[in-house]
Formats: sequence, C-alpha cells, structure tokens
Amino acid sequence: MEIASGQGSDARDQVNSNEKAIAALGRSRGVLSAALNSFSSGSFILSVADAATSVIHAQNIVISILVIVALLGTVAFPLFVVQVFRVVLRRIMLEARIYEKVPLRRFLYPLQSKRWVRMAWTMMVENAYLMLWWLTFVGGIIKTYSYFLVPYIVAENPNISANQAISLSRRIMKGHKWECFVAQVSFLVWYLLNGATVGLSGIFYSNGYNAAFFAEYYAYLRAVAKENGIEGAGS
Repeated sequence: MEIASGQGSDARDQVNSNEKAIAALGRSRGVLSAALNSFSSGSFILSVADAATSVIHAQNIVISILVIVALLGTVAFPLFVVQVFRVVLRRIMLEARIYEKVPLRRFLYPLQSKRWVRMAWTMMVENAYLMLWWLTFVGGIIKTYSYFLVPYIVAENPNISANQAISLSRRIMKGHKWECFVAQVSFLVWYLLNGATVGLSGIFYSNGYNAAFFAEYYAYLRAVAKENGIEGAGS
C-alpha cells in the first residue's frame, strides 16, 4: 500500500526490515527459501514494480496496472479455482458412488473435459443470482436451496449452460428445500466439532462423510425427478 501511495522509500525500508527479520529466523538458504523469502518480505512485488517502471517510465501508470492486476487476481482465484473446485469435488464423490477407486487425475477434470471456463462461468452466474437474491434476505435463503444442486449438475454435465443448470436445480429442488435444510442441520454438531478441533475432525472424518451424504442425496433427488418426468433430470 505504501507503493500505491507513492511512499517508495518507506516501502523499501519496510522490505529491508522484513528481509532482516526473515534472515534472523534462519530461513535464508536454498532456491525455495529464496523464492519464499522474496514473497514474504515484499521484495518480489517491489522488483516487479521497479521493472515495470523502467519500461513504462511512469510510476502512476505502473501502480494503476498493478492494482488492476491485483483486483483481477482477487476475482479470478475464487472464480477459476475455488468455485470450479466445488464442481470437481462433487464429480469425484459422484464417481466414488459407482467405482471402487477414483484416480487422482480426476482433480484435473476441468482440464480433461476442456470446460474449465464454462464451469467457472456457470458458478459465477449462480453466485451473481444468489447475491442479488440475498438483497431481499428471505429470497437469498430460499434460492440458496433452490440452487443447491447446481455444482452437482455441472459436475455430471459440464456442457450445460448456466441458466439451464440453475433452472434444472430449481425444478428438482421444488418441494425438497426444507428437507435439504434439515439434512444440513443434522450435521451441525459435526460443524461445531470441526471448528473446535481447528478443522481436524473435518479433515479426518466429517468432511468426507458430509460430501458422501450429499452426493447420495443428489442421486436420490435426481432419481425422484426422473420418475416425475422433470425435463433434463434423466440426461
């Protein structure tokens, strides 16, 4: 932030101070340590800023570019990594219902299916709709459960459009929203235990149990929807 405010010398002093503190901790040898120290101390960011300034010869423009890149990165990571990973986990759990073993390469499912961007777009649209519905509060609660199956639907059919996935989830969840809420509440003790153990109980047990349960729940809802003739549920 000091670089952005034009206090370049203060920023350099802070970086030097950080580097000395890191060196005092003994983490100063090796290529990996050097790279890690560069990020930790802030010298990497400062070096990028200096390099860009030497090319563009306008510090304000460089700062603006860095701020824009940082903002894009802040948006891109949740969208292309976190949200898509939600889909990947559901794909893995759905396959685990059928196959005895699921290969590790399934974590690369978005790349294998060549639908990474499409998945990210669908999840972005879902989150945008939810954000707008949450402005009404009650609508946000209802639509959270209406759209509950979107990542499962995308996991099974990565070619589906965003609006089709949302619409299908809404139709399948009709009459099941309260049921889904009760199912989530049944895990409340596990959620509390997970928090009390700093995530350890979740890592070693409850997260997997929770994911497996809702994968089965999706399969059940999908079967019911297929029996009821809901369009798209059988594809």
